Amino acid sequence: INAEYMGILEQFQYSLSDEDCRCKWDAVAWPRKIENLIELVQKNLELETDRFREIMSVEHEQFLKDVDKMQRGVATFSKHTELANVAEFAAQVKVMQKTIKDLQEKAIDFNKKQQLFNEKKKKKKKKKT
Repeated sequence: INAEYMGILEQFQYSLSDEDCRCKWDAVAWPRKIENLIELVQKNLELETDRFREIMSVEHEQFLKDVDKMQRGVATFSKHTELANVAEFAAQVKVMQKTIKDLQEKAIDFNKKQQLFNEKKKKKKKKKT
């Protein structure tokens, strides 16, 4: 039974069956139920967004520490002058290259995550050494 028919029946004070009455009030209540669900989902979304931002912030701080550590490590390579240790230095370079590649991938990932929140991309300023 649609709302127009319900209005006509009420004008004539027609007595509805229990089933029809229940259906009418269910139909009247649904918009409010939907509004309540929307509010609940929005609150949950805000909580999840805040939680995700906090996780992202902690990860970003660790990332910055890792980048700083890598920069210091790269800066120390100029001190290696012993040719006898060239194999050891080469192994260190390979490890550092892998770490740098991982850090680049993390930077790309952070930029993508920041786009989710419409944040500007954060660029790590290079230190002059």
